[in-house]
Amino acid sequence: MELFGYYFHPSTENYDIKSFNTPFKLICNSGEVKNIMENLFIIIEEKADEFAERDSGWIMINLLFLEVNINKFNPLKASSFVELPIEIARRRAVINIWNNDNYCFAWSIVAALHPPTGPPFEISSYPHYSTILNITGIDFPYVIKR
Repeated sequence: MELFGYYFHPSTENYDIKSFNTPFKLICNSGEVKNIMENLFIIIEEKADEFAERDSGWIMINLLFLEVNINKFNPLKASSFVELPIEIARRRAVINIWNNDNYCFAWSIVAALHPPTGPPFEISSYPHYSTILNITGIDFPYVIKR
């Protein structure tokens, strides 16, 4: 959320648009909307007050508009191998194991625990997840729950 206001600075006789924003908030339940929106308004109000109290000299003439950005959130879910975006693959900081089952989450844990004995992207370079991990009671592909 971002609030835009039209400000005037008397000593310089300048006009300018100033804005105050909030961090992103995840809303998982529609019942949370009212409470979260109220908290976001409080954050904006505190930022505007702080700006006015810093002896900035700016005086708000009027509010221009309030911008609310809403994005759909799709939590990650694990499955089989997924090609990495080129920006991530170029960094060579992620081991992306080529598996063709639904156990990529298990394979990634094994890769974190054991150094590869061959190419780091091949499952044959690691001990089988079933010999390392107790996955009893875990459904695969693993779904992140909130």
